[in-house]
Amino acid sequence: MKKRTIIRHSVLVFALVFLSSCTDFLKSIEATKNGSTTSQSVEGKEQVVEEELPIETAAITQPQKKTEFAAHRADLQEVETALRNLPQLKDKPIYVYQSIHFYDNHRVLLQIQNPDNANYVDEYYYVDGHWQEPKPIVLSKHTKVKEDVVSLDEIPFVHANNVYEALKEKVEEIGGNPSDLTVYVITRKNRVRWYPRTISNERARYSIEFKKDGTLLSFEQD
Repeated sequence: MKKRTIIRHSVLVFALVFLSSCTDFLKSIEATKNGSTTSQSVEGKEQVVEEELPIETAAITQPQKKTEFAAHRADLQEVETALRNLPQLKDKPIYVYQSIHFYDNHRVLLQIQNPDNANYVDEYYYVDGHWQEPKPIVLSKHTKVKEDVVSLDEIPFVHANNVYEALKEKVEEIGGNPSDLTVYVITRKNRVRWYPRTISNERARYSIEFKKDGTLLSFEQD
């Protein structure tokens, strides 16, 4: 009788151990299906997440740059003042040669007649919050600089904001994309012409012209 009891207990213990082993085995299979292998792998996964968090936080807290330069009138005036205060230009008349381009992220590119030699032209580039050193422009012997210049007094930078505002209004009016508007001015033949001269949507193209001060002159569908 005692032997039978002992045998039954032994069988019961064996069965419990067997079931426990099977349960652990099944859990292991399920964990593998879910992409986990061992506790070390899980810890490694948690470590990767911790390394990514500071990067995401930095991206969120980083200040956003203003993109459309021509949209910010006060900034345009500030950059022009900085140009006029450059040692080589301070208290001297400034004549723009051929063009001024106002790009996104507060960049300006223009060419200026050298104030000390009217036959020379220098390129000025504003980027990263300051004016770069001017670069000399190579000209042909046939180039007549005086025919393509206009005084900066006639085309102050703030006029680019007038163009931008009129342009943005019309682009929105026709259902175009107002998020990418590049403004520039051409001074060929001693005349001021603001650009762009055309805008469009999916269905039509329109001609647009601006006055010398950048305000709207005309607008019509082609």
